[in-house]
Amino acid sequence: MTEKLIRRSIGSGLFGLLAISVLGALATHFVASHFGPSQFGILSLSLALSTTVQGLCEFGQTTILQREIARTPNKEAELIGFSLGLRLAITIVATVIFSAIGAMLYGSHSFVATATIVCSMCSLPALAVVQVVATIFFQRHRNGFLVSVNVFQQCVYLLGVCLILFVHAQIEWIAMANGATTAIQAFIIFFAARKSMRIRPHFNLALWKSNLRMAAPLGAAAVLGSLYLRMDVLLLGLLDTRSHIGQYSVSIAICSFFFAIPGMLTSIYLPHLSRLDETWISSARDLLGLSWAVGSLSAIVIYIGAPLAIKLFAGSQYHEAIGPLRVLGFSVVSIFVSSAQSAIWIARGFKRKIAIISSILLVVNVVLNIVAIPILGIIGSAFATTLCESTGLVLLSCLLSREPTLGFRRLNRPMPSLIALAVVFLVSGLIGAPHQTDTWLVLLQIVFYVGMFAVLLLLMGGVPQSLLLLIASQGRHAKGGPWRRLTDRSRWRN
Repeated sequence: MTEKLIRRSIGSGLFGLLAISVLGALATHFVASHFGPSQFGILSLSLALSTTVQGLCEFGQTTILQREIARTPNKEAELIGFSLGLRLAITIVATVIFSAIGAMLYGSHSFVATATIVCSMCSLPALAVVQVVATIFFQRHRNGFLVSVNVFQQCVYLLGVCLILFVHAQIEWIAMANGATTAIQAFIIFFAARKSMRIRPHFNLALWKSNLRMAAPLGAAAVLGSLYLRMDVLLLGLLDTRSHIGQYSVSIAICSFFFAIPGMLTSIYLPHLSRLDETWISSARDLLGLSWAVGSLSAIVIYIGAPLAIKLFAGSQYHEAIGPLRVLGFSVVSIFVSSAQSAIWIARGFKRKIAIISSILLVVNVVLNIVAIPILGIIGSAFATTLCESTGLVLLSCLLSREPTLGFRRLNRPMPSLIALAVVFLVSGLIGAPHQTDTWLVLLQIVFYVGMFAVLLLLMGGVPQSLLLLIASQGRHAKGGPWRRLTDRSRWRN
């Protein structure tokens, strides 16, 4: 029964992620194409700042709350009340402080920028309520309700965006619409939760200090990760123009669709990776094999389809985003594989050193961006981010390889995917980097290069054998034939 609930939760979560991504893409498309790079850059900068502050305020509290409820379910309402009080107190103080800091750093010469930053920051208390109270539904495997509320929130936000564009309001109204729809989401989730238990914020300074100390390792990693993910945009806001921030943010928005895939893969495989018997090894092989293959395919699709994606997503006025998008596409491979490696590391009980790697990457990211942005602009920031992601992949691989109980070297076989990826880019380089925006021609190029990668990967045994076995029945393999030879050639055999 529990496994059925988990599968249902994962399924509803994947559906919700797809629906929210599509709705968010439509809203971003309308905003970016209507306001242009400069105004869209202001909105992107304010959202990057508010999201970073949200990570600071969360400070690992959600994970600690879920753990404590699982251990003492009879105290669920009390635990949620104290967590809600703590989160609201931290978030309200942080909203005031960072609104002032953001206005001084980024809005000193523009009232629109200041208003947009303040409006974005004001959504944080409502978001804190959503994160805390949603724990009740996660504990009961009621992801379907949360998904429906999130999709409703995105629909209302999209309608609000369309109305704002229709009346030709300023960009700060988009931030206000985001905050208002988040408040509606918090209202629905809070009063739905009160039907099952009586919850209200509790204030206890001593207990808050204890919870913060308990969450310190997770909180430090979360803060570092939040800073790391948005540091390029925050530094661009200080070192470059608003127009370039808009161009760069469009390239990040397109890449973000691919960034969601690693999270889905790890959420599906994480329960299997946590098993105490030896079956976790085959799951780890499959996850790493999929991550290398799908990450490489994503990089190919981004590189070939970048001009068309920019044109369709934001318009020809964002043509300067093509270069950064192609460079960031290479970082997708590192993000896919790093996510898989982190999932294996956490599932097998090794957590502490991830915060150390996160802090190293944050420092590297800041230094590289400070050096690259004044010289190369947004393309330099893209190169710095990609190099930093690659550094993180290397560090995590070395860390995993030194842990003898994991046997990581027999799990991780990247060469087939890397060789196939190199051959594809070599061929595309000899033919010439595609600059076409004709839809059918670009789709034909994508099919050609993706097919080339898939054939090379199969011939070199780069697809996990267990995944190949899913494509055809076991009886067919037993009779031999070319498919049997491909499965036998797999370097990811269990």
